Amino acid sequence: ESILKSIDKGVDYKAVEQSKKFTWEKTAEETIKVYEEVCK
Repeated sequence: ESILKSIDKGVDYKAVEQSKKFTWEKTAEETIKVYEEVCK
């Protein structure tokens, strides 16, 4: 059971670290780039 808890904590940590790579600002910038490319 304690092994599973340790694994779960590791998964939670990795998920938080992965989510830090994404921001609404970056998403908006990337979306605008796509629209600009489509409109060319």
